[in-house]
Amino acid sequence: MTAPADFARCKACHGWDGLGSMGSYANRTGVSSGAASRPDVDSTNVRTAALSLTHQQLFDLIARPDGRPMNSSDSRHPEYASFLTEGQVWNLVKFIREEWINPNDLYDLSVTGAAMHYEYSVANGWALVSPTMTYTNIGANGDKVNGQAVYDAACAVCHGADGKTSPPGGTQSIGQFTRAKPYEAWFKIKFGEPGKMNPGLVTDTTDMIDLYAALADATLFPNL
Repeated sequence: MTAPADFARCKACHGWDGLGSMGSYANRTGVSSGAASRPDVDSTNVRTAALSLTHQQLFDLIARPDGRPMNSSDSRHPEYASFLTEGQVWNLVKFIREEWINPNDLYDLSVTGAAMHYEYSVANGWALVSPTMTYTNIGANGDKVNGQAVYDAACAVCHGADGKTSPPGGTQSIGQFTRAKPYEAWFKIKFGEPGKMNPGLVTDTTDMIDLYAALADATLFPNL
């Protein structure tokens, strides 16, 4: 996909955590709030909704033969049946139902302030107002010692003992990235990133929680 309005990634609307505007994407803009290159972030809690549906209902919801074309400029749900194979849709169903890690197991998120909106003042005209996101208790449910062992076995060969080698985007250490984006780090650790990191480095949820406990320690894994 090359046109700005084309999004094949579910996370563009639903966030890495599946909570959309109620989670880590509460402060992301969309076509109706100032960034025409992005779709609006959805307000649906996909995690809860998915568990309330049967596997077939979830499949039908993703495929959505009545949805909009992929290259539409609006933010309605795309019609994915023409872009994904039946097997790919079922893989998404499996991922949503079985592979997502509960954010509450990894960190706490506080969203303060009003939902994203425009406000007008005589002095400044129209201004986009966004809520404030605060992440706390990152890895608080984990075992830091085991997390260090997991890191040494799965991550240190590429990222170094302190996480400062091969930094994500060249700007942040592994610990720094995890502390800044705890909603995204687990996904890339578990499922990889094409051309950058192989999938399956850490797949066990308990190990991931423990890894977060280690990466949350800025002494063990300092910023760049």
